[in-house]
Amino acid sequence: MSEQSPYLARPWLRHYDYWVRTGLSYPGRPLADLLAITAVERPDRPATQFLGAQLTFLDLKVRSDALAASLRALGIGPGDRVGIMLPNCPQYIIAAFAVLRLGAIVVNVNPSYTAPEFVTIAADSAMRAVITLDALAPLVLGSRARTAVEQVIVTSLAEYAAGGAAAPRVDGALAFADLLEHESPSLARPAIGPDDLAVLQYTGGTTGTPKGAMLTHRNVWANVVQTESWTNPAYVVNGSERYLVVIPYFHIYAFSVCMMAGLRIGALQIIHPKYDPEQVLASIRDFRPTYFPAVPTVFVSMDSIGCGCSTAAARRARSK
Repeated sequence: MSEQSPYLARPWLRHYDYWVRTGLSYPGRPLADLLAITAVERPDRPATQFLGAQLTFLDLKVRSDALAASLRALGIGPGDRVGIMLPNCPQYIIAAFAVLRLGAIVVNVNPSYTAPEFVTIAADSAMRAVITLDALAPLVLGSRARTAVEQVIVTSLAEYAAGGAAAPRVDGALAFADLLEHESPSLARPAIGPDDLAVLQYTGGTTGTPKGAMLTHRNVWANVVQTESWTNPAYVVNGSERYLVVIPYFHIYAFSVCMMAGLRIGALQIIHPKYDPEQVLASIRDFRPTYFPAVPTVFVSMDSIGCGCSTAAARRARSK
């Protein structure tokens, strides 16, 4: 940058809200610590609201540790790639933190992908295991011969809904619920550096073959700290933040701004497996969310069915 450049004065800073810090430092810690800390600070607070059922932060931690122990027993370790091919659901959070706990790498996979699209991501990432829905198991199992996938793990949305349906059973696949029965107290803590790879986030492929963006533990932690700083930090002390989660966790926006940042501050995440305007309006009515990150098309569609901007969630909505 030239010594005469006007950007040296950082003119954009004068447009920041008064609470936004102009200089930040970032934790050099593994991402798995993010859930571990909140599970200690707020163990019994509700962390997820999903189809009429809730889990606490401690519930998420215990289940993710158990899944991590099972994955380790299956041979998954530091540097291994594990695909998560799920819509928004509590199992996504459990799976992501189990993978990160091992020093393995989360590979986000859009659950609406066709078999060729799945094979492209699976082969390029060299993923060794996939966690997906029972309904998608035939697609994954049928594609496995063209990939390095060794284990397919299945769950269902109904398992974590009110009433708790029985775990699905699919030939050739392991049941997610069974893997949560593994004892985890002796799970070793691997050495994970801040610059170790944490997530492979594939591009949409609109201009060619999807490419995996390599995100480190430091990268995602930085995004969480920036999000926390950019929004009013008063809510962190308040302790009653409620996130309305409509955008998908398998996209990096929701992965960092909803899931990671929400867990960091101890927010209740009101999770929708897919965007349905009527269901979203019902959640606004019933849970009075305080934060609603989404994309412009979501807000436009809600306006089209008569949703005004009178709620706290709409006033504080952020689009990206």
